[in-house]
Amino acid sequence: MLTRDTILKAERGDEESAFSLALDYYEEGAFFSSFYWMKRAAAGGKVEACVWLGKFLSYGVGTSVDVALANKWYKKAAAKGNAEATVRLGDNAFVGLGMKKNYRLAVRLYRRAAKLGSHYGEYRLGVCHAAGTGTRKNGERARYYFTVASVSGDPFARREIRSLKVELPCAR
Repeated sequence: MLTRDTILKAERGDEESAFSLALDYYEEGAFFSSFYWMKRAAAGGKVEACVWLGKFLSYGVGTSVDVALANKWYKKAAAKGNAEATVRLGDNAFVGLGMKKNYRLAVRLYRRAAKLGSHYGEYRLGVCHAAGTGTRKNGERARYYFTVASVSGDPFARREIRSLKVELPCAR
């Protein structure tokens, strides 16, 4: 909720207040104001604000689309151990958004995100191992990562587990 106290604190440079203000403006649909305060919060070191700012820049919320700049904000948050930012960087490396396409980098980022607790990172590792993209094709590792992601509630991982075929030798 927008309060005079929050606005005053944000104007004085308090990143928590700036972040709160940005979220309030976002919920109200005031995206330009939300972007302004999110950028102030991110510049002040608020990790979650760096992730949000990356999303704003990726999708053009309150600003124009600039995926390369979004990746810079994701990198700041990832460097501080944020799993969501790490997996978003992995996705952008995988498809080449705002950076050169790099499957090996994507796998390294997914692995780091998984270690940080991201079930989506685990799912993406399963996809990479199943297809042999950025890493050697390995059905066992793919099944492992899909299973871990599935236990965390990822519906796509459950589907992938079912689609993995177990090749059994034919008896004659």
